[in-house]
Amino acid sequence: MTIRMKKRNTMEFKMKTYFSIVFFILIIVFGLIIMQYSSKRYQDQSYQYLRNTVELNIRLLDKYFSSLQNVAMLIVSGQDVRTAVAYRNQHKDIDYSIELYNQRNADEALQHLKTVPYIKNAVIIGSDGKALYSYKEHVNENYNFGKQEWFKQIKNMEETSIRNSYFTGFHPSDYLVNGKGADTISMVTPVQNKLAFDFKNNSYLICDVDLSPLLLANTGREEVQLAINNGTEWIHLPESKEVSNSQLNKIKNKLDHGEDYFVIKGKGSKEQDLLVVTATTDTDGWNIVGIKSLKDLQDTKFTVLLFIIGTLLVSGVIITFISGILSKTILNPVNQLVRSFNRITIGDYAVSFPENSTEEIAVLSKTAENMIQNLLRLSDKLLQEEKKLSEAQLRELQNQINPHFLNNVLQSIKALAVNGEAEKISKVTTLLGKMLSYSVYQPYEKVPLETELQYTEHYILIQNVRFEDRIFYSIDCDQELADIMVPKLIIQPIVENALKHGFKNRETGFLTINVERDESDICIIITDNGSGMEEGLVSKMNEEFAYKNSYSPQRSIGLLNVNQRIRSEFGASYGLKLISRNNKGTSVIITLPSIS
Repeated sequence: MTIRMKKRNTMEFKMKTYFSIVFFILIIVFGLIIMQYSSKRYQDQSYQYLRNTVELNIRLLDKYFSSLQNVAMLIVSGQDVRTAVAYRNQHKDIDYSIELYNQRNADEALQHLKTVPYIKNAVIIGSDGKALYSYKEHVNENYNFGKQEWFKQIKNMEETSIRNSYFTGFHPSDYLVNGKGADTISMVTPVQNKLAFDFKNNSYLICDVDLSPLLLANTGREEVQLAINNGTEWIHLPESKEVSNSQLNKIKNKLDHGEDYFVIKGKGSKEQDLLVVTATTDTDGWNIVGIKSLKDLQDTKFTVLLFIIGTLLVSGVIITFISGILSKTILNPVNQLVRSFNRITIGDYAVSFPENSTEEIAVLSKTAENMIQNLLRLSDKLLQEEKKLSEAQLRELQNQINPHFLNNVLQSIKALAVNGEAEKISKVTTLLGKMLSYSVYQPYEKVPLETELQYTEHYILIQNVRFEDRIFYSIDCDQELADIMVPKLIIQPIVENALKHGFKNRETGFLTINVERDESDICIIITDNGSGMEEGLVSKMNEEFAYKNSYSPQRSIGLLNVNQRIRSEFGASYGLKLISRNNKGTSVIITLPSIS
């Protein structure tokens, strides 16, 4: 018989496969390392740049707010402003000559705000919450600042902490006469009542601040966005489509948990991954939030991925070329050697082996020549031994059927014939024929477990005819274990022993056969609910199972012979084990290796 090699099992196929796997793994690992390194380096550089940008803006804001606070303190602590404010707070009936003088002094003091950029307007309000003096924009005289929620929050902050100035969140500027009611933030500075020394009913200088030009002028790059959060709300947000509302909510949640460096993942194609760095200003405790899109990082990853795919394609071509060269230098002598072995398998021993090849091929050739010589010497001897062995196996298998059992079956058939039960006679004779065919004419020493179980079931069904269906049984075997190869006639002798001894003097009996997997072995468990055995007898039987090596032809279907056949075939780790209690039934466990 010529040995035909499947393409998947050839050395050429395996060499191509192994080379491909090794090269592809190296390329993928190398590409992933490059991707990881470039991603980390890019993210580190982005973080450092973003951190520097945030810290720079914090320094600028602190410097700006400090300058603004200094100017505001210069204004509110000035003698002229305090006198003017105190006069308005103390007198309902105003002497306009005095007020004209005070107003000129207050306006002159407010001109100091020109030294501070990004002040949109300012107003000094009295203790009654209404405007006294304004800067740049005119203020509605009847507008009561004290009734506004944003101003009440400043009053509450003033009660819990003492500062020179307080910053509001976003609030409407609807107090302006020109109707520009856009939201703004303000710095509020108390003006102490000069005459009454009343620390609770202060007047205030309110300066509306525009942060946008200051922040936008110092980001340095368009892809970096800056936002400001005062701990409760956003004071300034970038006008950017790259940052969605859901991402802003996630950033706010991270800030609430005290995180100062994190990445916000984008969802879908409309959102991009964002790198976020935050820091807190010293002047007002605001969070300056730097936001940078990681789109460039994603583009870099995509570029590396294309590089990996391209390299894999090129490697495939290179591997095909290399494997072709290797097949000529290495595989051709191997293929010639395989062809020689194919000739040996069909009985042609006059073969020649490759010469002047590699040392490994030469060793194989020499070994093959020695093997041919050994085969020729052993051929005759093997034929003689196989002939003797076949004759011995046939005699042994033919003797496996107990003559007493055959006699009982024939007597049962006779009784059925007398009673005219033709259907049962047909059933019994069919089952008996299958048993004889299996035990006598089946030439194999090992059979699938499913076949052995079917033979055992045929035996039980025949016995049930004798016992008038008083034997109840169940056989449980997973389909995945059905093809396990086991020695012939190892279960039926145990079942026969249970019927003969276990169910003696009993009306009915129940028998179970279960097959289970135990790691690399299988266990066949035969259990009956018969009379059981004394503990001493059980121990003696188990001891004989473990140590007795004799084979008893007189009891060829007995438990000891089944155990000895298994131990001789598979070793001392396998065989039978008996578990029984008096009047509690008996279990026999057959342990076998799992052989497909």
